[in-house]
Amino acid sequence: MLGLAAVACEADAPAPGPTPTPHEVSVTAHLTIGRGPQPHYPPESEGLAGTYTVRNDGDDPLYIATERAHGQLADASMPEIDEAVWVSSGDEGAARLSKQVFDVPGDVLLSVPFVLEASRVEPGEEIEGAVYVPLPLVAELPPDGDHYVVGEDPYQDGASQAEICVQAAPVPDEDSRPGRLTNYTPNRQLACSDPMPLPQP
Repeated sequence: MLGLAAVACEADAPAPGPTPTPHEVSVTAHLTIGRGPQPHYPPESEGLAGTYTVRNDGDDPLYIATERAHGQLADASMPEIDEAVWVSSGDEGAARLSKQVFDVPGDVLLSVPFVLEASRVEPGEEIEGAVYVPLPLVAELPPDGDHYVVGEDPYQDGASQAEICVQAAPVPDEDSRPGRLTNYTPNRQLACSDPMPLPQP
């Protein structure tokens, strides 16, 4: 397994405000070529299979995303499973495989915000997760425009590295909806592994 340092990526805010302090989160990750989770993919499917560990290195509890809030893209190509990710271009042109809920423009109020399932992680604790992406890699993101402020560059063919990213946010003092982030949850940020070599089939 490759040990990778964390990179905090601030989400685009729907309205101006103070820049949040990057959460103290570290991510270790590993990618290989593997078969798709059954029964969601054909037995002969081949893609990027990854595992990761997210550790809360700060002093306060955090919510860490465990899936990608699938409903944000109506015609998504991946099944609604925890291993599914958004595919975009990340740091240094690496393929970014992420689990996150995106912002909406400041003048948009969703009647039912999209929900991103998350786990509460106490200071010093960690959680594990998995990702799977069919090959060949193709971009998969909600459309940036009237309904979303995605703030991600579409994936471009030819990447030689990849990074795994999960969204993190502080746990509110009074949390009426435990284990959930939405498009309006404040101070959401991505915690990303350093880019790692992209396995080849």
